[in-house]
Amino acid sequence: MTMELTGLRFLHKSMQKQNVSSCHFPYQNGRGHFDVLFYVNDNPFILGFGAVGGHQYFEVEILPGYRVKTFLSKENLHTLKEILGIIFATSRPRFSTNEFFADLNAHIPNNYTPANRLTLEKIAHYRRDVEEPEKIYFMGWRDNTKCNTCVSSENLYKTKRLMGRDAYMRAKHGNFSSRWTDDPNRAIRNYTLPS
Repeated sequence: MTMELTGLRFLHKSMQKQNVSSCHFPYQNGRGHFDVLFYVNDNPFILGFGAVGGHQYFEVEILPGYRVKTFLSKENLHTLKEILGIIFATSRPRFSTNEFFADLNAHIPNNYTPANRLTLEKIAHYRRDVEEPEKIYFMGWRDNTKCNTCVSSENLYKTKRLMGRDAYMRAKHGNFSSRWTDDPNRAIRNYTLPS
């Protein structure tokens, strides 16, 4: 079963006007405090749900027409219930993902503002399935051609997960590695894609 998230349609239009490909916004449902991440440079679009103050995170695909499958995988459902603080007991009222997504839809902001800016550090905090996940601060590009080496598949995967498809494609075809550090003082805040 799918459900249209009409709120994403308005948010996406606002993002397009400002030439932005990702954003985040807060969402609270019961005891669950979420940092919702919206990526539109992926195909299909991705909606990520992170626990504020924690590392619990899962993603769902946004299908054409801003539709989401309301039937979650067992792993994603478990993570969602964990964030919501739902105790797995038969005596509790049955949890409904349809109701969860309907409530989320009612709380999606219509307009992108600077407060919705999604930083690389925020993405790296949640997307931890990459090499050296503790290194969340971007510190530049390495031109592997000058070093007579090749960009690794692990680095390309990290570049794609944290920086998006455009950065991944440029890095792959130009043989560039993204460089990362765990020291915020070495971070580059305003970066450009390799050329």
